[in-house]
Formats: sequence, structure tokens, C-alpha cells
Amino acid sequence: MKLFLILLCITSFLLADEIYDYAEGKVLNGELLKKDELQVFSKNEIKLLEETIYARFGKVYTDSSLKDYFSMKNWYKQNPLFKDADLDFNSRVNVNTLKSYYKIAKSTRDNEKSLSERNEVKETKSIVEEQPVSNGDYMAEFNDYDLYFGLIDAKLNNGKLTVYMDVTNRGDDRKLSIMKKTVVYDQNGREFAITDGQIGNSTSSDFYSAVNTLFLVNGVKTSITLTFDKINSKMDEISLLKLFCHTDKEFDFNIRKISLE
Repeated sequence: MKLFLILLCITSFLLADEIYDYAEGKVLNGELLKKDELQVFSKNEIKLLEETIYARFGKVYTDSSLKDYFSMKNWYKQNPLFKDADLDFNSRVNVNTLKSYYKIAKSTRDNEKSLSERNEVKETKSIVEEQPVSNGDYMAEFNDYDLYFGLIDAKLNNGKLTVYMDVTNRGDDRKLSIMKKTVVYDQNGREFAITDGQIGNSTSSDFYSAVNTLFLVNGVKTSITLTFDKINSKMDEISLLKLFCHTDKEFDFNIRKISLE
């Protein structure tokens, strides 16, 4: 019975962190939060989510801990002219929701992460192509996971960007998840978050912070489709695709200068 309770507690800690990543993704994408998504968070985490909303619009921080925390986020760009009125409708609603829930949230929760711990990546593999990548080329191989990724094509149509890739598993059978942190940048440095992802024929994900999960069989090449909505139709190329994945650990890699059809 004691072992069961210990395992239950560990699971709840991990779940809370995954739910936080999910909630953070929603505020960065301008999606509305639900109160039942906030129940596991402490006052510190509620306040950090609120500050994340402000940071998304460029708030400049004098507090050293928040300044250091957000400066490590690739989406954060300071705006010295930032004011609360810059928030869009959904962001203002989210701020009010967070302020309301802050009043009843617990002061702290067990195993709560510090700001520096939240910026730590458990394991990161980065492959950066500084030269333009020709569509159809294979550009990323991860020996630790025996995974081999390939870029097939990228198309922009009516503000919807679709990136077609594939992955071949050359190791043991394993699950692969595409994470909601995946983003693209246009030639002007504007960031667009992933709105949907498909691995093979999978229709589900194993994580709050993942868009799709599929069990990969050894030796099988599997298609990956990444979708980004509300794209500026004047995008000439994908300046950078930052793809976050998860197997037994999280890893990411970058593809630069993807041409569009």
C-alpha cells in the first residue's frame, strides 16, 4: 500500500509538470485556459503563467529571476513600449482567469520546479543546417535513438503551412511523440506554433504537451505531417523549423531555410 502511494505521488508530480507545459502552450498560442486545468498549480505557477502572457507581448523585466527565465525562451522578444492594453482579447481573459484562481491556489506544491529547473531540457540533440536544405534530403540522424528523419516537402496554402517529413526507426520498437513546443519562423523572425501533427495514422497522444504519438516499428519508414495555421501568406521560406520530439526522453533539432511551394 505504501509503495502504491509513493508511485501515485510521483505520477502526480510528473502529471502536474506536463499539465503546466500544456497550459503554457495554450497561453503562448492565445488559447483560452479552463479553470479545471489550473487545479494542480501553486500560486507561483499561476503567477508565472500570467507573466508568460505578458512576456509573449514583450514585457521588459527588471526582476532578475524573471529576466533570466524569459531571456532563455526563443519566442521572447522585448518590447520597451509594452503596456497591458497590448494584450489581445483571449490573453486578457486568461489574465483575469489566472488572477481569480490565484486567490484559492495553494502557496506551493510538492516537488515544484524552480525557474531555472523549468528552463532545463532533460536531453537535447541539436542539428542545425546553416546551408539551405533541399526538399527531399535527409538531414537528421539520432544515434542514441536510432531514428532517421527526412524532409519531404513544405507547402503554404491560404495561410496554412504544412510540412511533410518521414522518420525511420532503425532500433528497438518505441513510441515517438511530436511536442506542442514545435515552432516555425518566417524570414522576418515571426514565430508560429504548431497547431496539429500527424505521425502515420495515429489519432492520439500520450502527453498533455504532445500533439501526436505513434508506436514505431523497427525498419519501417513512417510519415510525419506538421500543420501551422494563421501564417502570413507573404512567407517566402521557412527560416527555421524547431522540431521537438519525445521517445524515452525529449530531444529537438533545427532545420533552416526550407523552401516553400
